[in-house]
Amino acid sequence: MTRKVVYDFKNGYVIVDAAAEDLAAEGDILGHCVGGYCDSVRKGYLKIYSLRGPARKPGDRKEYPNLHINKNFPYATIEVGSDGSVFQIKGKKNGIPKSTDAKMIKTWLRTTDFNYQNNNDYKNLVDIDDLKPILEGDGFVENYEEAMSAAP
Repeated sequence: MTRKVVYDFKNGYVIVDAAAEDLAAEGDILGHCVGGYCDSVRKGYLKIYSLRGPARKPGDRKEYPNLHINKNFPYATIEVGSDGSVFQIKGKKNGIPKSTDAKMIKTWLRTTDFNYQNNNDYKNLVDIDDLKPILEGDGFVENYEEAMSAAP
């Protein structure tokens, strides 16, 4: 798989601009349909970005040693239209990316000019820490622990 880095987190993980020829392998590893977007990527209708890093699981390190050594193992896929709209953010099996991955994806997205804030997949990445700056002073953050302990 190619590795055209567009953002480096300086922790072994990067965001890459995924090449069309990489999409089938990424789809196989993550168990989703990104491999079906090759033609749209080639024609410039959309771009696919990928969160990549070292393989975390021993089985993945054994099955994909080159991806592990090159810190190029995919963890999440981000689909962006030619107009800069984020259409999808998917982890393994079309799931929500893990929280550590979500944090990196949000950090990267904030450095872009992409339109992502109203995307439902992006909203699934948002957590209380993202909302604190907005909500401080309205009593929500101050009463968060009490509210969480009272929740069923």
